[in-house]
Amino acid sequence: PGMQRIDVDVASEGLLASGYKEAHKGTLVLVFINESAEEKILGANKESNLSNKKIITYTTSATTSLAKSNTIFNKLLIPAKSIVTVVVN
Repeated sequence: PGMQRIDVDVASEGLLASGYKEAHKGTLVLVFINESAEEKILGANKESNLSNKKIITYTTSATTSLAKSNTIFNKLLIPAKSIVTVVVN
């Protein structure tokens, strides 16, 4: 509730993405679905201002279920056949 959908562009075959932003708090949520059998590595483009931001990720795959991780958005690993939710505060 209260979030607006935003455009998210990914130039990687087999990778789907959607994004949502909460304007008042500045919270950004990105959801990546990797349909391929290969892991994907994402980097933030300069226009996004996400480089070096602290993020929380939640990963669900064949071997994990909502595995939480605190990291920095430099190179984000999206495992094969997984869903990764990224929260930026």
